[in-house]
Amino acid sequence: MIALTNLETLTMALSAPPATTNPVAYASYFESNTSTGSLVYYAVTALSLAGTTPVQVVGPSAKSWIGRILGAFDVVNTDTAPVTLSLLINAVPFATFTLSVGDNLHFSREGGEFQVYDLAGALKMVMTIPNVAYINVANTFAAAQVFNALVTVASAIGIKGTVLADSVQGGSIGEVITSTIVTGSSISLTSVTSANVTSIALSAGDWDVDGRVCFTLASTTTMGYLSGGINTVSATLPVNNAGVATLVGAGTNAVTDVTVDPSLSISRVRVSIAAPTTVYLVARAKFATSTCKAYGAIYARRAR
Repeated sequence: MIALTNLETLTMALSAPPATTNPVAYASYFESNTSTGSLVYYAVTALSLAGTTPVQVVGPSAKSWIGRILGAFDVVNTDTAPVTLSLLINAVPFATFTLSVGDNLHFSREGGEFQVYDLAGALKMVMTIPNVAYINVANTFAAAQVFNALVTVASAIGIKGTVLADSVQGGSIGEVITSTIVTGSSISLTSVTSANVTSIALSAGDWDVDGRVCFTLASTTTMGYLSGGINTVSATLPVNNAGVATLVGAGTNAVTDVTVDPSLSISRVRVSIAAPTTVYLVARAKFATSTCKAYGAIYARRAR
């Protein structure tokens, strides 16, 4: 349902001037008395779009107790080229459609759907909008929505986060992917040779990735340095300072006095990828006399 308060307007506009002919539109709406709940039906005569200049479909009401509900809406692309049409409430776009020549965009309040039909009457697309009513009131969307313009959040309001101890579905902002290798599964290192501690498979997108590499050394092991990093190249430390950390040792028995394994925190790095990619947690150490092993964890959260 698309409903408007008495001060809100529904308009439409093209994203660019038409090639030859502005599409035509037809609409009907109900005026609702918010005090009594009564409805009065109104039909809108045929309208022609005016290029990128918004054309009013449903205007405001001077009466504060009057609201309007869009009943039906049709736009036919009579132009000689495809057009992109936006519907706006108070000049704010809430839905955008690209119509090929002859396409008909149809909306009815009963189904709450925008449907696009081609010239032969075949259904091409359906977009469900359960509620685009009263912009300043919370709306509930029961199905996936596609927004082709910026979603603007008012200052100091923000987007509400979850209050549940659950995880978001894959592909959504906030998706988390991790991999942990515990000390009992530590990998053995060869001095001055990089090795993968673990890895994660990320789908295309923009990710924030960080991690931690821990080392276990024998009591007689001498340490030159310990390094850890995050990279999309297997068994390779990053070549710059981003996504890498190093601890320089002090020679013989440099770590035998500590009661916990030395560890390196890898600062968060951005991994922006256009295709599925494996991201590696890498360890490297310079040591002698005895053994050195590595374990740790890598953590990724989808940023957008």
